[in-house]
Amino acid sequence: MRHIKINSKTLDWGQAYAGETRHFLDWMYGINLSRALTNAIKNAGMFKILSSGRVQGPALKLIVDREKEINAFKPEPYWELSVKGMLKDTEIEAWHQKERFKDEKEAKEILKKIQGKNGKITRVQSTETTQKSTIPV
Repeated sequence: MRHIKINSKTLDWGQAYAGETRHFLDWMYGINLSRALTNAIKNAGMFKILSSGRVQGPALKLIVDREKEINAFKPEPYWELSVKGMLKDTEIEAWHQKERFKDEKEAKEILKKIQGKNGKITRVQSTETTQKSTIPV
């Protein structure tokens, strides 16, 4: 690989060389993988120009894997319990600590115990978090 030398103190040479390397890899992958794909389809008796590359191939695999995961999904029924009420002048909604019930009978038993009864707030818990955004690569 050839490097162009320019005397400049303002350039980040590590980044410049990394970009040049990515460019070279894109070119090498693109030529070799695209040619191999085109030849493979040609040997199968068809003709189509296909392309792939350093980013394109792995990205396509991620998409295919996700599509397979979506197609394999089997929905399962579940039940959730919540109560709505007023706290001073604000409407609030509280959810059961067990977020989802897979057994309808269990959810209905709990619902029977609380229906028609007044609730009482015994504890209020709040947390504040700060999350830094990820650095783009």
